[in-house]
Amino acid sequence: MSQRLFLFSLVLFGMGPVYAQSNRTVDVDASVLTDEVYYLIPVDDDENGNGNEDEDEDNQGSSGNAGNNGTSSTQSGTTKGDSATSAIGTSAVMAPPGGGGGPGGGGSSGPDPVHETYARQHIKEDLTPYGVDLLGESFDLGTGTLSFNHTDVSIPGNNGLEVAIRRTVNTAQGIYNPDNEFGDWELDIPRLEMTVSAEAPYPRWRNNRCSSYSDPGDIYYFGNWYRNYEYWNGLKMHIPGQGVQTVLDNPKVPLKSGGNVKKSTTQYWDIECTNVGGSEGFIATSPNGIRYHFDKIRYLPAKGVEKDFKVMGRKRAQALATRVEDRFGNYVNYNYTGTTLNSITSSDGRTITINYGSHGQISSVVANGRTWTYGYTVNTASGYDFLTSVTWPNGQSWSIDLDELILAETTPGLYLQCGAARVSATGTVTHPYGTKGTYTITETAHGRTNVPKVSNTSNANCTEPYHAQRSYDVLSLTQKKLEGPGLSTMTWNYIYSENQGGWAGDGTNPLKTTRVNKPDGSLSLIHISEP
Repeated sequence: MSQRLFLFSLVLFGMGPVYAQSNRTVDVDASVLTDEVYYLIPVDDDENGNGNEDEDEDNQGSSGNAGNNGTSSTQSGTTKGDSATSAIGTSAVMAPPGGGGGPGGGGSSGPDPVHETYARQHIKEDLTPYGVDLLGESFDLGTGTLSFNHTDVSIPGNNGLEVAIRRTVNTAQGIYNPDNEFGDWELDIPRLEMTVSAEAPYPRWRNNRCSSYSDPGDIYYFGNWYRNYEYWNGLKMHIPGQGVQTVLDNPKVPLKSGGNVKKSTTQYWDIECTNVGGSEGFIATSPNGIRYHFDKIRYLPAKGVEKDFKVMGRKRAQALATRVEDRFGNYVNYNYTGTTLNSITSSDGRTITINYGSHGQISSVVANGRTWTYGYTVNTASGYDFLTSVTWPNGQSWSIDLDELILAETTPGLYLQCGAARVSATGTVTHPYGTKGTYTITETAHGRTNVPKVSNTSNANCTEPYHAQRSYDVLSLTQKKLEGPGLSTMTWNYIYSENQGGWAGDGTNPLKTTRVNKPDGSLSLIHISEP
């Protein structure tokens, strides 16, 4: 294990220069260091020479995407180089022996108490610069689907359990959900979710949803069989800030929790069953012992599945979190009236209160006496409410215009096969500090391989006469542009291979690629593997 030495200077009066170190010899010019004491404190290096970088990252929170947070984030760091570097904010500051000045009193009694307090509490002193993702967007390199994720409020506490207000929107959702808490945006909280049939007599989600298989099976509706893979996307667990995991039935080797484990996830979480009001819920336990109680059931609209010119309705079945707890007894409660979240409270006293307007959307949230306010505009074409502003407590605000992106739909039939014009739409998001992002999505074909070749002669003449098509249309991100005060306009263009895909057993596996043309003139070519 290597070591790096940090240099601290403390002024002492009435004393000559004193030099302390750990197992090393340091050459010092005494003529320059008169009346000062220097302490050389060894600090462990990681393999990249970053000192206590791992510890800093643990204490830095989830502000990697600075544009998602309602305030500027800060972080510490050390300046790399040959010279000694101040380590305040990255390692403990050691007080000099004696704790006082020289004879006669006076002088310094030790390190600056403010800086020492910052160091001990790991308070960061340097601002983190925003990156090109400051507007919170992300997109799938394979399909080009565009989404946004913002964190408006996040209250730190005495434990690692999150108390926060996050919101998310996916431009590929294909349907406006009037039950969303933020209009076209959805309140992002921990949940389990899958799509189910909305048609009678099929149950939306069985009461024994935990102890039984997640797969709802095939459904016969309106003269057609709908195979499970045509309308169901599997059971998923979504933890904000940690991504999405697939839930697996009947794990052969329970990892942590014991005999009542009925399911597990691809990232080694165990899921037990619980009974709430005669209906089953879930308790998911992470590998580090965090337990999520998912037992508030609700249904949201989902885009239907079309077959032979008939549409089978679907719902998004969700099991929302009601409580999160760690193995030390700390907890966070999600408090509802019906299925409406009213507040988030924690065992260490953190509280976020949620207020709703006359149309059922969140109008404001309050935390520590500060208020975040949400503004909506009714889209005249659809009559729906869309989130258009988020105002911080200091008066600065986000400006959002995504109506066109959310309402855009792909052309009926496949545009490559049917020769239809491509659908295109544009939306904007403007940061409170002035940076504006313009996003363009365009109907794009995406091929897939190993598709079952099952005849269906009732398909439209312009599409191939099979139940499942080799390619499908997606409203994919094709351009992103950033501009703002003091910022040269930057443009990214995204180009997809748009191959036709291949049938099962025909031996074809066409190459699927995504090309990104960047503002500096460079490009990236991403190869997407197809099973």
